[in-house]
Amino acid sequence: MRPVHAGPLEIGESELVFHGHVTAKGEDAVFITFESRLAAFYDFEKIYAHPEDLYPLLVERRIKNFGFSTDIVEDYNPEDKNLEIMRKGPFSNENKFIQKDDPIQNPLLLVYYCRRLCFAGAEPGHRFKVVLPLSEFDLILTGIEKVETPAGAFDAYLFESDPEQVRFWIAKDEHYTPLKVENLTSFGPTSLTLKKTD
Repeated sequence: MRPVHAGPLEIGESELVFHGHVTAKGEDAVFITFESRLAAFYDFEKIYAHPEDLYPLLVERRIKNFGFSTDIVEDYNPEDKNLEIMRKGPFSNENKFIQKDDPIQNPLLLVYYCRRLCFAGAEPGHRFKVVLPLSEFDLILTGIEKVETPAGAFDAYLFESDPEQVRFWIAKDEHYTPLKVENLTSFGPTSLTLKKTD
């Protein structure tokens, strides 16, 4: 698990794990999980995406907030550029349909997409459009800088959004290790940082 901070305060832990290839919606997919524990809040997500472009296919999510559970299914259709969200909770059930002009991405998959850009030799100034269910922005490889983490100091590629919403730091090493993510969640100004493991 990696610590989650709100400013200087550690408020919980999260873990993002790549599990490899599976079948989802009848086709080959990569499988990623995200687990987050923040005080009375718990979030567990199963994310399935296209192996080639990392566009999401399906997200299955369970949220527990003060003892109440909500199940959310996000059914993405990249070719049709739409998304259906089905939510079941203790007080209400809701279905929502979102149509965009471009394929819809998932914020947690952006870390892996940026790693692929580093492996491909992207240079500072590289810019690409990000379309999320509720927002759109450009993500830019703005440069290389040193970043401090509990696991040590690293030279890292810095990706920043325009307008400012998220930042990613990815180590300039042979593995392109994700080091730090800022403002990725909906809980306000938060960060997820690599910690030292035994």
